[in-house]
Order: sequence, then C-alpha cells, then structure tokens
Amino acid sequence: MEGIRVYVPHDDLIWVPATILSVRANCKVFHVRLQWLGSNELQNIANGRKDALTQAYDQQIQAHSTKTVDLRQPGMPDALPLQNVFASASTESIISSMQRQNECMDVMADRSAVVVEDMCDLFHLHEPSIVYNLRQRFLADNPYTYTGPIVVAVNPYKSIPSLYTKQLQDVYTSNDRSTLPPHVYAISAQAYNKMRLLKEPQSILVSGESGAGKTETVKILMQHLARMDYATNDPSTVAQRAFNIEMILQSNPLLEAFGNATTVKNNNSSRFGKFIQLLFDSEYQLIGATCRHYLLEKSRVIRQAPNERNFHIFYQLWSQKDSKFHWEDNTEFRYLQGTPNSETSDSEHFKLTEEALKTIGLTTAERDDLFEALVGILRLGQLQFISIKRPFSSQKEVDEESLATPLVDRCDLAGNLHSSADSHQSVELTRCATLLGFTQKMDTFTQHLCNRTLKARQEVYCVPLSPEQANYHRDALAKELYTRLFQYLVNRVNQSLQSLSSKHSFREINLLDIFGFEALQTNGFEQFCINYANEKLEQKFISDVYKAVEEEYRQEELSWDHIDYQDNQDLLDLLENPMGLLPLLNEECVRPKGSDTSYVSKIHNFHTTNSRMERASPKLSATHFILHHYAQSVTYDASDFVEKNRDGMSTHLTELMGESENALIASLFSGKQTENSNALEIDLLARKSVNFMHETVSTKFKTQLNELMRTISTTRVQYIRCIKPNAAKTAGLFDIKDVIHQLRSVGIVQAIRLTRAAFPNKLTHEKFLLRFVLLRKTRSHVKMAEGIADACKELLMQSIDSKQFAVGKTMIYFGKGVLEALEHQRTIFIHRNARILQRKAREWLLRLARKRCEMGIIRFQAIYRRRRARTSYWKRRYAVRLLQKHWRKAKARNCVRRERAARILQTVYRNQKSKKRMQRLCDSVVQAVAFAQTRKAVDIHEQEHVSIEMELARLEELLAQRQKDRCQRDWDLRSSKETTDSSKVSSPHDRNSSFDSIGQSEKELMKYRDLIEALLCENDQLKAENRSIKEAYTTAKASLGVYTQQYSLHSCASVRLLSTHFELQKSQDEKLKRYQKQMADLREDVRNQKSLYATELNTRLNCQKTLSAVLEVAETGGMDTQSLCRIRAVAHGCVPSDTNDLEGVEMDSSAEIPQTRLNRRQSEGGILNWRAKTTGKTEENRVCTKMIPKSYRSTSIGTEWNSNATRRSSITERWKKMFKRQYGAVKGIP
Repeated sequence: MEGIRVYVPHDDLIWVPATILSVRANCKVFHVRLQWLGSNELQNIANGRKDALTQAYDQQIQAHSTKTVDLRQPGMPDALPLQNVFASASTESIISSMQRQNECMDVMADRSAVVVEDMCDLFHLHEPSIVYNLRQRFLADNPYTYTGPIVVAVNPYKSIPSLYTKQLQDVYTSNDRSTLPPHVYAISAQAYNKMRLLKEPQSILVSGESGAGKTETVKILMQHLARMDYATNDPSTVAQRAFNIEMILQSNPLLEAFGNATTVKNNNSSRFGKFIQLLFDSEYQLIGATCRHYLLEKSRVIRQAPNERNFHIFYQLWSQKDSKFHWEDNTEFRYLQGTPNSETSDSEHFKLTEEALKTIGLTTAERDDLFEALVGILRLGQLQFISIKRPFSSQKEVDEESLATPLVDRCDLAGNLHSSADSHQSVELTRCATLLGFTQKMDTFTQHLCNRTLKARQEVYCVPLSPEQANYHRDALAKELYTRLFQYLVNRVNQSLQSLSSKHSFREINLLDIFGFEALQTNGFEQFCINYANEKLEQKFISDVYKAVEEEYRQEELSWDHIDYQDNQDLLDLLENPMGLLPLLNEECVRPKGSDTSYVSKIHNFHTTNSRMERASPKLSATHFILHHYAQSVTYDASDFVEKNRDGMSTHLTELMGESENALIASLFSGKQTENSNALEIDLLARKSVNFMHETVSTKFKTQLNELMRTISTTRVQYIRCIKPNAAKTAGLFDIKDVIHQLRSVGIVQAIRLTRAAFPNKLTHEKFLLRFVLLRKTRSHVKMAEGIADACKELLMQSIDSKQFAVGKTMIYFGKGVLEALEHQRTIFIHRNARILQRKAREWLLRLARKRCEMGIIRFQAIYRRRRARTSYWKRRYAVRLLQKHWRKAKARNCVRRERAARILQTVYRNQKSKKRMQRLCDSVVQAVAFAQTRKAVDIHEQEHVSIEMELARLEELLAQRQKDRCQRDWDLRSSKETTDSSKVSSPHDRNSSFDSIGQSEKELMKYRDLIEALLCENDQLKAENRSIKEAYTTAKASLGVYTQQYSLHSCASVRLLSTHFELQKSQDEKLKRYQKQMADLREDVRNQKSLYATELNTRLNCQKTLSAVLEVAETGGMDTQSLCRIRAVAHGCVPSDTNDLEGVEMDSSAEIPQTRLNRRQSEGGILNWRAKTTGKTEENRVCTKMIPKSYRSTSIGTEWNSNATRRSSITERWKKMFKRQYGAVKGIP
C-alpha cells in the first residue's frame, strides 16, 4: 500500500491528507508523510490567507513531515479513508515516489486531487473527501456544491455579483439542472417546474447555524421564484403582479428589523424560525404569500450576551433621535447593549422598515402606537425597585381599589421617594407610563408593577412583591409585550399578502428558514427546543434520503432489502412519549414546588437504561444531563428550564395592559386583535392537550412543530444546507474543524452514511475497468458480445468474493474495505512490474549513453578537422583579399582624383550658368512689376475719367430740368395775370361767382393755415426731440472722453511696458554680443594652439627626415651594429604617433578659406593632396621601422618618446655628439 494517498486523523483539523510510506502490524500501523494544506495554487486563489489551525499545521509539517498512525488505539477509525485522485496521476506518483523529493510529491498530490460539482461522483465518499472538496471549491469562489439532491452552500462572506444576475436566473429556469453548475437557483427552478408538471406542492428547507447565510439564501430563492413566469404577460395583470411581488419582497426587511439581531457569529442573525408559503394562481404567477414564525428568542429583549445586541428595531428607533421620546436624556439603556452601530446605517435601515410598514398597510396612527410601545419597553427596563421597611398589613375581604395603598408598603418604585436619584426615576416612570398608555392611570400602573393579586372564590388577596419578584414581573411584561407586537406584525404581513383568488393545494412553494443544530459551551432551554426541532427535521431528512437510495438501487436493479441505517426515532420517543422529557417538564411546571433539580432527577430515574441519555460528569451540578443527538452529544444545563417553560405573566398585568390608552397595546392584551386561522388552530390543539393547566412554551412549540411536519409531509421537499466557513466572518478563510462540525450538525455526514450504508463506494463500469484492468489474471481480451458489465463482474470474481460487491446497470457498488483491498492489490502489481520496467529502462539507458558517447567522439574529431581546414582556408583568403584591397585602393585613388577635377569644372560651369539665369529672372520680374504698376495707374485714371463724365452729364440734366421748371412758372404767372384782367371787365353774375370762388379759396386757405399750424407743432416736437438727442449725445461724448482718458492711461502703461521690454531686449543683445566676442576669442585661442601644434609637428617631421638621412650615412659609413640599433630606435621614436592630428590641423586651416562652393572644392582637393602626402610619409616611416630589429620594436619606446619632450631633446643632443665623434673618426675630422 506504499504510495497510496489517504486521510489521517488530526487533533486540531480532524482529518489531514497524507501519503503512506510503509505499513506494519497487519495494516494497522502506518508510517505516512503529511501533505501541505496551503499549496501555491490555493494561496494564489485565497490571496495568501490561512486560518490559525492551517498555519499551525503547516509549521508542524516544516518541523516533522512524517507521522505514525496506529489504528489499534481507541477512538481511531477501522481504516484510513482514501483520497480521490486521478488514475493517471496516482500511477505516476507511485512510480516516481522512489526518485522524487517530498516537495515535488506534495505539489503532484495537490494537482492530481479530484474536485467535483456533485460529491456523489467522488470515488471515495466520506467525511474528509467532502470537506476537502468543499474547501477547494470555496477557495475558487464556488460556494455551491451538490451532494446528490442536496445543495451545500458555503457562505463566501463577500459579494459575487456574477452569480446572481437576471440572465443567470433565466438560464436556470429554462435549462436542466444536470447541465449547469451547482446553484440555489437550480433548487428553486426544480421546485417550480415540479409544481407545474407534477401538480404537487413543493418545500425548500434551508438550515444551518447562525452566520451560515440562511436568511440571504431565502432572499435569493424568493427573488428567483418571483421572477419566474410561464404565463402570458397580460397588461391588465402586470401592474397587480408587480405590486404583489414588491409586497412579498418588502416583508423581508420588516421581519429582519423585528426578528434579527447582532450576535457573535452573525451581524444579522435570525432569532426565530420562519415558514413562508408562496401562493401561485392558475397561470402559475406569484399572487400572495403567508408566513409563520417559531420560537422567537424573546429573552433577548431583556438580556444579551457579551458583544451582542438587541433586536435591530430598537437601534433603528434610537438612531432617529425623535424629540418626543427624549433620547437625549439617556446615553444607555438597561435592555440595550451598546449604541446604534454606525448611526447612518441604522437610520437608512429605519427608512426601509418604515417603507415596509407603509407597504403592508399600517396607517400613521398605527405606526406611532407601534413605535411608542417599542420605546415604552426600553423605558420599562429603566425602572428600578427598592424595598421599603414598613409594617406589613393585609386585608382579606376588600375590593381592588382598597388594596392599592398596602401594595406599596413592602415594595415601591424609587420614584415615590424624595431624593436626587428618585427624581430621575420619577421622570422615567412618567415617560414609561405615557408611552404605554397610562397617562391618566399612573397610580394604578405603579401599584400593578409592585404587587400581584390572587382571587379565591369571592375573595381577593393582595400579595406585595419583593424587589427581585418585581424585576421578574417587569421583564416578563417586556418580553410578552414584544412577543405580541411581533405576532401582530406577522399577522398584518399575512393580511397584506393574502391572495384573493381561490387557493389550490398544489400551487404553493414553501420556504423554511429554521435554526440549525446548536452545541454551545452552556446549553439551556432554547438550545433544547432548537435541537428538538432539528431532530424532527432530521427524521424527515433521513426518510427522504432513504427513499432516494431506494430509488437509486431500483434503477440499478439491485436488491435493497438488507440496507440498514441509524434512525433517530428513539430519541424523539425519549422526548415526546407520555413519560418523556417534555411531558415531565410540563408536569414539573404544574407542581406547586416544581424545580429544575427535581426535574433532572425524574428524567434520570425514568430513563436510566436509555442509550440516548446519560448522567453528566460529577464535576458538573445536579441540573446537568447529556443527550446523544444525531449530530453529537450535548450537555444541557437545566437551570431555569421550569421557569422558562412556564413563561407566565401575572393575570393582573394582562388586565392592566388591556386597559391601556394605546389602541395597539389594548387590542393585543384584550383579545380584540384577530389572528390568522393557522394560529387559532394551533392554539385550540394546544388547549385540548393541556386542559388542566396553562399552556407552556414546550407545548406550544411541539404543537407548532407537529403542524409544520404535517404540512411538509404533504409536499415534495428540496434541501439546502448552509455552512459557515469560519468564525471570524472573513472572506477567504476555511476552518476545517468548524466545517466538519457543521457537516455533522446539518446531517450531511448522516446522509452520506445512509447513502453508503451497504456499499460505501461506487464506480462506473468504464472507470473501474480503466483503473483495475491490470489485475486480470488471463491475457485474453474482453469479448464484445459479453458487454462491459459482464467484463467487470468477471474481473471482480477473480479478486474478491461475490457477496462483497454488486454490479448494476451503470455502476459497481463495493462493500466496506473492498475498494481499499483492490487498491492494495493494484499497488503491489504496479510495484512488482515497476521494478522490471526500471531494470529494462536502466539497461536501455546505459546502451543509449554508450552510443551517445561514441557519437560524441566522432563528432568531436570531425569538428576539429573542420576547424583546422577552415583556419588554413581563411588565412589564405585573407592574404588574397589584402592584396586585392591594395590594388583596388590605388585604382580607386586615381579615379577619385579624376572625378574631383571634373566636379570642380562642373561646379564652376553651373555657377556661371545659374548666375545668368538668376539675372534674367530678376530682369523679367522688374519688367513685370513695372508693367503691372503702369496698368494699374491707367485703370485708375480711366475710372476717374468715367466718373467725371457721369457727374457732368448729371449736372447738365439738372440744369435743363431747372430751366424747364422756371419756364413753367413764368407761364403760370402770365396766365394768372391775364385771368385777373379779364375778371375785372366781367358781368355782375361773374363777379358773384368769383366771390363764391374767393370764399371757397378762403376756406381752403384756412385749412392750409390749420395744416401749417399742425406742421409747426410737429416741428416744435421734432426740435424738442432733437434737443434731447443732443443732450444724450453730449452725455455720450462726456463718457467717451472718460473712456478716452482711460485709454490714454492704458496706452501710457503699454508704452512703459514696451520701453521696459525694449531695455530688457537691449540688455540681452548686449549680453549676446559679449558672449559672441568671448566665443570669437576662444576660437582665436584654439586657432593659435592648432598653429603651434602644426609647427611642432612639422619640426618633428623634419627631425624624422634628418634622422633618416643620418641613418643612411651611418650605414654607408660602416658603423657598428649596436650604434645602428640605437639610431634606429631613436628614428622610430620620432615617427608621429597619430596622423589624425595633422589631418585635423589641415582641416582647420582649410576652414579659414572662404566658404564658397569653389573654395570648398579646392579645400577638399587640398585635403586629399595632404592625405596623399601623409601616405608617402607613412611609407617612409614603415621603411624606417623595418630597419629596426624586431627585438627593439616596441610601441612603448615611441609612446615614451612622444610624451617626454625633455628626454627627447637630451637624446637628440647625445645622438649629435656621438654622430660627430664617430663621423669625425671615420673622415679624420678632429
């Protein structure tokens, strides 16, 4: 079994992955190597986050990577669970286990691990494989996983918007579940489709512990179900349907505000169970809903655990700071722990709550009564009770009013005393009574809080209360008031969501958001009831899973009569039987002196032999007992069991609240408030069962739970199990230990055990043959006619007993330990054949290495010979190329010289030609400009001449017209004169007619005078308007003068700015000239330096020539060899080290030539001539160098000669003296 990957028990993480290294003691002792939990892949996915247990485990692996596991120790499993890995990866890891290091194998294990969407597809289905499959999917942001028909939802504690889009909702609605990844949408779509097709009501049960995401999951389901619509969208019903959907969705924030609170595990924890029924019409459109609630945690109203808060609605009201509630006088409340959690957030949630209250139909007056009752509960908690030492008095036969005074003798509110602290209590009492509706009955309210009344026949007994009893009654009143307010809101929600159409039994989908199994450090009455509800649901769950297993075996055509599973009916009998825990608790509540201790003693006496119950450890108190639930054993503390089960409130307080001035409170306690039909039925059933005593909490809860189970039993149930990944409520952290505990609590492990009760493991036919075909004992191939099922059965019959497996139509089921035995045989076979393969492989590798060595030697020899031949070839080729280069250089030099001369001639010719062309162009331009100016002047003259002629013609016409008018006037005067003369000699009749005409003329004259006067008046008006225009013009002229003055000021400023700019520009020009002068001086200095350098270089060349001549004379004179070597060394040191300096000098000197094109060509020619000269000098230097022996040829001598002028001069002087002495000796000169 060496190399097989398994899971081993761990103290902190429950299960950890490991690889078996060796086996001893008949497969009972294993030596394993632990694997890393935080591989590189997972760290990248989870942003490097790991919980504390995982970090500790990784540190443990770094210290000790191996471990010994002994299954013979108590508490250890019978066999180690196998890991789910790919077949090819497992084979490779086994073969490479002998050669690779531990780290490589760990990485291989991580990569070969199987991650599936449906955990029933795992080869090895057990607790560790499930939790590690969930872990890898959680770290990859896949919170949903299938376990058969069950959806396991791991709370990611972050928003993943891509998982909850409307497009994705439509995809899950219209497609099959098997073709899509796991999602809660698949559950809601499956329930909806089955309701339509099978005509059966559906239920979706969402369970999990606080903080696992149950409430959010129910919201997601409701949104998806509200969006589904298979009917035609009739415009007349669209608005009503949208309103119904909005009301259903608005009920969630309202119930959360009044039923949710902040706990250590969850910031929005549901403190009650709710059962929502979504109702659909004949067209399967959502038209209404109803809601039931179970076991509201009303003790939270008066008391909260550390780091927890009361219900959200109290903090939302506090955040509003309404002046009528006097919030400013209180910085803290006894019933509230902490302050509003970020007031802005609570304020925004209050707006949503108020909108929801409006949506369900609460009027403004009803909302005010509701808020006053809630604040009154907080004010009720501020009241304090003290004891007053007065003689006790009692009266037996008096009415209620006469008992008010003695009720205050023993216990009184602090507000009734007279001290500084009591004044504050008096204010609190007044505010509390006002909010609860007792403004006019302050004394009655005060006395009812301090005493209780007992009625016997015709007598009434007044019993004063101690401060402790008064505090208890105050808290009981607060809890009962809040409970009735919550029930009132649920009823109003149901009334607003109630469907008006006829209800069909199958057109409903039920959503159950129930509290999960709880096992805390201290488990009280609330945990007892919660776990009782989970036991009932677990029984339903086991029954449904058993049916699923039965259906699977029937499809595979297997016998299922022998399947046995663990049922929890015995625990339910222990709780519900006539002498069970719940009836005994009710009996203890009826007894006058019933106590928690006597209750625990009774249950131990009656159920001593029951395996589901045992006594607690002697270290604990006598009120502790242990129950073995389906998930785990829980130790309960029965303290306050009896008191919490009674949950009674004094009758006189109920009657008092019924008389409240607050209409809402009065209706809640007077029985006028109507309840829904389901609540009435439950109450009737409860009263029948306990007709001799008051109804207890356990009786109510049991009746409600039985009604719930009856409702669920008539439906087809879908399950969603919510898992909380860590207690820190942080994204990216996966607490393996906590998740395993939750998997056991929600029944996933129990479902797995039931699913695999007879055959724990299963494989498909193809996967089985692919993995275990190596174990066949015959070499014959499988016949096609036999089929794959027969081949699998034949292969199994060769290895194991036929009773330990079952072959179905598509799957093979293995008994307990069978698959592990097959894996062991396969590992042995692989190891045995692996050794043979290794031997053959080593032999083949050695042969291959020898052949490679021989081929390498041959290749090396060939490379050496090739390199030697190539070197010889390149030397010869280089010599030939060098000779060709010199020949081409000489030939090219001659061509360049000829081309240079031709270019000079071409340049001169082009220059002359361009000058002539430019001269002609300039003459043409001058002529064109002159012609254009002349033409323009002529045109202007002609235009003036035409205008003068036109003006002259106009004047002549005007003169002729005036002469014509003058002649016409003369003619008219002459005619009028003749008419006058003729009138003088006319008859009297004519005179009379003339007089009439004169009268008419006078009338016309009067009209003309009137017209003239009107024209004069109009003229005067025009003059007045002209004067006003002149005045306006004068004003405008004055304004223009002001503007002109301002413009002159701006002009002066501009002139000043221009002068300043001119001065700055002038200073910049002066600086520029100064810099130019400095640049000219620098150029002059550089030119002088270059001339000095050229002079020195010429001197060195002359010295070189002289040394060459001297060397020739010395050789012809027969001088000894040593002297000749010295002369040659001196001559070699005088050669110029760098001819580029000379070239630079020549180029600088050529730069002084005027830069015309001709001069540039000449300068280029001069440079080329100088280069030719330099080439000749270089040849001379090369000849001188050849004259020096190779042993004396050193570049350091020349370098030293060029760098040290003093030494050079001294050597020259010595050489002259030596030359004179030797030359004189040869020639006979003294």
